[in-house]
Amino acid sequence: MKFPQPSWIPDAFEDAADVGERMQFYTNGRRSFVVYSSGTTVFSDSALQGEDDDYHQTLCDVVSHPPDFKVMPMEDANLMIRFAGPVCGLVFEKFYRANEPQIIKYAASGGLLPGEVFLSPTDRESIPDLHYYTGLFGRAKLYRDVCELQIAYRFSPIK
Repeated sequence: MKFPQPSWIPDAFEDAADVGERMQFYTNGRRSFVVYSSGTTVFSDSALQGEDDDYHQTLCDVVSHPPDFKVMPMEDANLMIRFAGPVCGLVFEKFYRANEPQIIKYAASGGLLPGEVFLSPTDRESIPDLHYYTGLFGRAKLYRDVCELQIAYRFSPIK
């Protein structure tokens, strides 16, 4: 599958099992989902675990057009990145802070899609730096997961 993508492919990111445990917490353990190796999460439509091909298709559909994202702060200071449909990313606040200089550097140099323009702080006055860079980092992880399609963690409340 061909699609425009950022040139930045993160090689450091949160552990998929840690992401999965947080997602279980955020959903009160009521939704089935999978976490891909770079941490992108795809939720099932119900509590039932879906088929791998369905999760893969849902993930790939997000990049069939330039994915927009919305960064949402969670109560525990982590940041959820919402993409289209039931797809999201999670960036742990502690991970971001520990890797902030590298994330900012790579987001600025390779985190954009072809045709996008890097927004200066004055151009994005309503978007905090933390949200801007976290969103670009989460989106770069999304593209890595689309290219690899490796599910690393599964959760279903129905056993």
